[in-house]
Amino acid sequence: MEFIYDGVFMGTGGNRSYVNGRKVSYDYCEADVICMAMFGDLIKALGYERRGRINIYFLLPGMQINEDGLRLLSKDSDTTCIRAMVREGHRFLMFYLVHDDKIAAETQDDVIANPTTELPNVISPMNCGTDQEHESVLEQSIVSPSHADESRIEGTSTCKGRGKAKEEDDVCSDDESCDSDYVASLVDSDYDLEDGDADLFIDRKQNGAEKECKGKSKEIVEDDISEDDKLELPDSDEEDMKFNFKHFTDADMNAPKFHLGQVFTSIDQLRKAIREYSCKERLNITFPKNDKTRLGAKCNDGCPWYLYASYDNRTQSIMIKTFKDEHTCCKKWQVKAFTARYIAHKYVEKIRADEKITLQGFGSLVQQEWNMKVKRGKHGRARKIAHNIIYGDEIAQYNKLWDYGHELRRSNPGITFFVELADDGQFQKCYFSFDACKRGFLSACRPVLFVDGTHLKTQFSGILLTAIGMDPNDCIFPIAFGVVEVENTKSWRWFLTALKEDLGIVNTSRWSIMSDKQKGLIRAVKELFSDSEYRFCVRHLWQNFTKNFKGEILKNQLWRCARSTTTGQFRANMDHMLILNKEAHD
Repeated sequence: MEFIYDGVFMGTGGNRSYVNGRKVSYDYCEADVICMAMFGDLIKALGYERRGRINIYFLLPGMQINEDGLRLLSKDSDTTCIRAMVREGHRFLMFYLVHDDKIAAETQDDVIANPTTELPNVISPMNCGTDQEHESVLEQSIVSPSHADESRIEGTSTCKGRGKAKEEDDVCSDDESCDSDYVASLVDSDYDLEDGDADLFIDRKQNGAEKECKGKSKEIVEDDISEDDKLELPDSDEEDMKFNFKHFTDADMNAPKFHLGQVFTSIDQLRKAIREYSCKERLNITFPKNDKTRLGAKCNDGCPWYLYASYDNRTQSIMIKTFKDEHTCCKKWQVKAFTARYIAHKYVEKIRADEKITLQGFGSLVQQEWNMKVKRGKHGRARKIAHNIIYGDEIAQYNKLWDYGHELRRSNPGITFFVELADDGQFQKCYFSFDACKRGFLSACRPVLFVDGTHLKTQFSGILLTAIGMDPNDCIFPIAFGVVEVENTKSWRWFLTALKEDLGIVNTSRWSIMSDKQKGLIRAVKELFSDSEYRFCVRHLWQNFTKNFKGEILKNQLWRCARSTTTGQFRANMDHMLILNKEAHD
């Protein structure tokens, strides 16, 4: 059961949501003991008082808050629907705790937390009906006289202020404000309701006229002198001038070429293009001027190549304004722009396809394609960066385990997911099993469990424990998974205990277990599945068998023994193994 508390309900109907809440979960709860007294104890453990202070709402499984899925729990008879949901197979229930009856009292949407296309009803002091309402509004929104001038906003007033204004119509003129002697109070909106939207209509009409005028500017065809600069100028000396320059795109990044008047969307794009050009041409290019609005680049060793670009007001982007495309230097074997991060982004897909590529093979590939000498250390850093891009930051992934578990419980009701931490708060163990996999295995698969473990080849290592079955088509059917630090008797005992409780296994005599000959696993199986048939995987036996006994004849005879379906057939095959090799038979 998951309780969401310390928050409030915002909005109504399809816009309703629960914001600023915190979560706490309770696992392995018994459905038969669910009652209002139990909820009272749980709420008291959170630091609240149940009676008259907190309302409990139950969210029906499969529904959302904005789908009218909330049910108020006020007496023991209201908890019968919870037990009914548990009997139907729902194993993850959500409850919302709110102070007072926030849902019943809510009459308008909160546009800030839940924006809608329609604005909410605005409380205007103009519509106050009685003097008693006037006094309540003034009492709630009174402002001290010292701050009256600061809080007064055009188009806002109080009921009392408007009353005074009506009495003094004979004294004040139409263009003067007569409400300087009242205290400013409640601010309803940026515009008075009586003002209407005539000013908005006028502004929009003027903006439309300006756009229409701009669209009538004349254009001419580009000059034939420049092949790439598509510069369009007006025939006359009109104020509105429209320019059309060729922009640098991502497709041009593969083979960047520069020319005068070329336009870039940002300084970063230009900087990236120059570095790409430096690596492609094997040139050391530096940036003597480098800030947010301008960039100057030149080649070393007295080479005349030079580029300068800055912000252009006409195109609202970065434009090359000075460019000299002439090189007198020679190619370099080592370029500063050819960094480990640059190499990693260039070869991330190839490393993804071949994750076990060696540094020697990776270095040969880079040198063959770029004709540059790169040190072995830079190759190692590039490969590590590529692995981080592929797998992501592993520490950040471990920190997201709690969010992952909550998302699994929300989207997959009935799933089993729990994490164990060490005393210092670091990750230690994890177990999860999907509800659909458990129900499918128990309803249609044979009572045979295959358990095994494999190493996780990540920065923090670890062992992945798995339990699978065989479906009616003799295909692999996953059941449960676990992640532990090491593979020993303690970790296997923990995993198999969680698996037994998850599948509801009480009588182990009808179950069969198959695994390899890992010592810790053998001891754990004998402790927890003492009455089960225990068999070993022939493939693992064959791997150990081939270390001492090689050859196709002994290999085939081993598999004949394993495929024997009767006792007599097995003894006959073992006798034949004795004839072939006595040590292999023993």
